[in-house]
Amino acid sequence: MTNSLMLESFDFITKYLAVLLGQCALISLFLFPIILLLRGVLFRKTIFLRGMSWGFLLVTPFLGKLKILYEEDMFCRWLDCWNVPCMNCWWVRYGYLLGMAVCAGFLFSGRKRLEKLVKHMESRQICGQEVRVNELSVTPFTIGLFCPDIVVPEVMQKEMGREELEIILLHERTHIRLGHLWFYLLWDLLQVLLWPNVFFGICRKYFQQDLEDICDSITIQRSGQSAYAYGMLLLKSMGLLGKGGHGTKKGRTAAAFAGAGDYEKLRQRILKVTAFRPYPRFAAAAWAVVGATVLAGMFLLIVYGSYPRYVEEEYLVVQENEEDFVVILDSGEYAGALSWDGTYVSIRREGMDRLLEKYGVEGERFWLGFGGYSKIPKMGSGGSCVEVDYRGKEENLQIPYHNAEKIFWIALVKQMP
Repeated sequence: MTNSLMLESFDFITKYLAVLLGQCALISLFLFPIILLLRGVLFRKTIFLRGMSWGFLLVTPFLGKLKILYEEDMFCRWLDCWNVPCMNCWWVRYGYLLGMAVCAGFLFSGRKRLEKLVKHMESRQICGQEVRVNELSVTPFTIGLFCPDIVVPEVMQKEMGREELEIILLHERTHIRLGHLWFYLLWDLLQVLLWPNVFFGICRKYFQQDLEDICDSITIQRSGQSAYAYGMLLLKSMGLLGKGGHGTKKGRTAAAFAGAGDYEKLRQRILKVTAFRPYPRFAAAAWAVVGATVLAGMFLLIVYGSYPRYVEEEYLVVQENEEDFVVILDSGEYAGALSWDGTYVSIRREGMDRLLEKYGVEGERFWLGFGGYSKIPKMGSGGSCVEVDYRGKEENLQIPYHNAEKIFWIALVKQMP
């Protein structure tokens, strides 16, 4: 019984998550064009706003319980293309979870391999800072969330002067200080949860470019160098890496993770560097506060416009046999006939007689189903059931029952977001 209930609860969780995340994936398809339009037109000349526009993606996993999706016919018909097969076909919902597992394995196994590769690199002191030195000719990059490692190719350490190396390390420390490594992780998590949305793979390069542009601007301003000098340093870096070759396949993987590209991307990057203009620090901080406020406001609107964690069901099911049943939806209708607590169902005969007569229930034995909850419309769980022997003449019947919501698995499902 326990194993069966556990499997039923697991299947319900699978169905619930697949429905919500599938809906979020569909909605996010329309969010990417909006972001690309913002960064390409409205925020084209403001690198900080261009990078912040990707923050709108953070709300996508929370859009699946919006009331408008279930209460407006236009959205209902559109989303039913996913919801109906997901609820009715086990292979659809389990296939979605399998896709998440495959996507997570692909993304995070690459991270793990790169971290393992970095840990085996030699550690050296460069400009008073401990860094990892890479024998392969790949661009400098940073990896690690809690204890980040900066990786510098050996050819740069040998061929560059101290001041040039300090600027390169400043660029990588800026990535760390701005939390860009965490942003990459959030991107990967969103891509895992909403994996059917191909835009996450297509737009990753634009996301990385925007973070690189922000980092370049801050590095230029903090280093005190001109944009021209910084651009020449980028050219020198790529020249040194070109002389050293691109290294092995693993080296190219590391460079790709760092957000570096080929020479065409470098050309575009240098063009943006040449357009650099000094900015007031307080303005950048103010934009960050505005962005965080807008994002928080969006979350509040989503919470306000979404269904709660669960809604207690207020209906009664009366069943005489496997074929016939009656559902009484109005809780006020059975308030004078039936009530229950955590242990007993109490039936008041006078009120129940009227209900049974109204709905044509004539048997002396029948089943009552009551309680339960719904997470979203047409998707609920829980509820309890008792068999009623109505042959006696008692004015008040008290029937003990097993409260299903005290079962761990059902309670777990109920408390899910």
